[in-house]
Amino acid sequence: MTKDRYGGTMSSMKSDFAYLAGLLDGEGYFGIIPHHVTENSYRPAIKLASVSEGIILWLQASFGGYTHKRKMNGNRKTAFDWTLYDKASLKIILREIMPFLRIKKAQAELLLLYVKQSSYKNLRSKN
Repeated sequence: MTKDRYGGTMSSMKSDFAYLAGLLDGEGYFGIIPHHVTENSYRPAIKLASVSEGIILWLQASFGGYTHKRKMNGNRKTAFDWTLYDKASLKIILREIMPFLRIKKAQAELLLLYVKQSSYKNLRSKN
């Protein structure tokens, strides 16, 4: 079988993208956030938080991105975050998950439009 850029077979990746769409539709975030390194700029992001470390590690292994562990106060479980910023990966992932999204399709479409058209610079207004 032919391997794709993520190391999976093309048939397995379709189900992975469908699963990712379900996760993001329910608990995910599609947005544009301030870039913490470059002043006066924003960058696109897809994020997901979960108390299941396994899901977050699978997302990173399958799609790239960054993970972060958050200790919670009191009796709350530790939370794990996955974030993807890479423009090339965002384009591919957004296109592939679009047919499977139900709730957050409009946000994903706007983010894809932003990724395609933006250089990500000088988008934050100067105060």
